[in-house]
Amino acid sequence: MFKTFLKGCVIGIANIIPGVSGGTFAVILGVYQSLINSLEELISFRFKKESIVFLLLIGMGAISGVVIFAKLINYCMGINTANTYALFIGLIIGSIPLIENRYKLRHNLSLINIICFCVSFSCMVILSYLPEFKSLSYELILITLSGFIAMSAMIVPGISGSHILLIIGTYNLILKAISEFNFKLLIPFMVGALVGVITTAKSIKWLLKYKQYQTYSFIMGLVVGSIPYLWFKIDTINNPILFIIILVVSIVSVISLDKLLARQ
Repeated sequence: MFKTFLKGCVIGIANIIPGVSGGTFAVILGVYQSLINSLEELISFRFKKESIVFLLLIGMGAISGVVIFAKLINYCMGINTANTYALFIGLIIGSIPLIENRYKLRHNLSLINIICFCVSFSCMVILSYLPEFKSLSYELILITLSGFIAMSAMIVPGISGSHILLIIGTYNLILKAISEFNFKLLIPFMVGALVGVITTAKSIKWLLKYKQYQTYSFIMGLVVGSIPYLWFKIDTINNPILFIIILVVSIVSVISLDKLLARQ
């Protein structure tokens, strides 16, 4: 049981880092299929003691990982935003060849796949030009929507839920809310997350089973398009050399970790 809890912690930590997928770590740790099956049973109201205990352990572990690591990320953003974003951008760049190699997208090029890529990439460009809204009513709606989208993304291996939050501009807000235990924002986020699991888990599983290449082509466009989006969020780079070092190290780390895990 404690081992399952620790696996949940790792998945939670992965989910809080943009570019890193909790779903991928669930696969690596050997709990992904059990997680999907348990979620489907819960959604279908087929309650089994083993599944409920499993979900509780994974869930509590994930929450613990998120709460602990959120403070560290929030601290880093406060100390040096540019260098923290360098880490995020590097993780995302490093994940691109891994996603491509995993799903062999270049070997399955088709008009529909290219369109899916272009549509998601264009969405990223449009998002980068959208103005920021500060009204509380808009904020609460966006937070709820963030929970819905992020939880849906976390179900898919290779996709980073926190990366999605960065894309729609609520990552820092959610991170701060977690580190400060701001339930005024966390409650609507959790409501959105719950609705996301209930309404999209089966849909995502169907898409990945029957429309795999279209789905991952869309995802790849989102990932590639997020790089310039994040880049333009950096106001000033005080130490360009350190920025480049962090960027390169994070890229190499992701690729090296993937190769290391592939050998095992």
